[in-house]
Order: sequence, then C-alpha cells, then structure tokens
Amino acid sequence: SSGINAEYGGMMVVGAFQETNVLSVHVIGAMMAFFGGTVYMFLIASLGFMRGVDFGVNEARYSRTRLGMAVLSLISFILMHVFTFLSLKALRSEDPKAEVPKWKPNQKGYNIHVVATVFEWIMALDLLAFLMTFSQELHLIQLQVALVRQSLSGGSESPTVSAVSTPQSRSGPLLPQHA
Repeated sequence: SSGINAEYGGMMVVGAFQETNVLSVHVIGAMMAFFGGTVYMFLIASLGFMRGVDFGVNEARYSRTRLGMAVLSLISFILMHVFTFLSLKALRSEDPKAEVPKWKPNQKGYNIHVVATVFEWIMALDLLAFLMTFSQELHLIQLQVALVRQSLSGGSESPTVSAVSTPQSRSGPLLPQHA
C-alpha cells in the first residue's frame, strides 16, 4: 500500500510543480511516482505468485504478466534517468550554468531529452496498464450495503440491521445479513 501511496502522492506533486518552474520538487515527485509505482508492481507480482489461484482466476498467469510489466517499468525508469542525465550533460557542455529550459529542437541535447521523455511515457502507460490487470479479479467482488437503525429514545432496544442491497459474491456475502 505504501508503493501505491507514493505513486499517487508523487503524481500530485508532479502535477502541482511543473518541470520548468520548480525542477527539484518536480523531480522528487516524479521519483515518488515512478519509483513507488515500480516497487508496488514488483510487490503485487510477487504476492500473486505466492497466492496461486484465487478469486476464480489463474493468478500465476496474471503474476507473470505483472512481473513483465514491472520489469518494463524498471528498465524504463533506469533508461529515463540515463537519458535525462545525458541530455543535461549535452546542454551544459556549452554553458555549464545552463538551467533546464523549455526544450527547443535547436538546443544541444534536445534529441536525447526526447528519448528520455519517451521512456517516461512508456513507464507511465505501463503503470496504468498494470492497474487495469486487476479488472478480472475486482469484477468478482461485490459489496453489500447495510443500514443500521438505533432508537434515540434511550431505551434498551438493540440496533436493527437490515440489508439494503444483498448481492452475493462467489464465496458468499461480505457482510452478515440480519433481518
């Protein structure tokens, strides 16, 4: 759960602080989002291998797919950083004090920056696709809403619980049904 929290927290930081305005905060947010998301992917894939068959789906098949997606995310994460470093090195080869610009095609290091951006987008789309792999498992889970009524008269009546909606999952209801 901490991996997914880091991912969402990082996405909020990246969205709030643009690269061209506050680079250091933007980079911290990107690290949280992408590194946290990659760690989360590896954890979920390994947990899937430990569970075997669950929720009526072949968990091992999904775990292999998720592991492949986690490896792709890790490789993209590493390559994104390598090419970002190389693009900034190329930019600063002419002017050592050059700030990170709003990149233009005529700048030194621009093409390398584009490659880094491609790996960043591969990683982002991979993380989104990873979350979509849960659809087969999550569509089997159904929630039951219970309505609890208690007398305000101060009497010794016990609360009455009545089911508002009683969908059943394959393993039975998630909440006990009371009349």
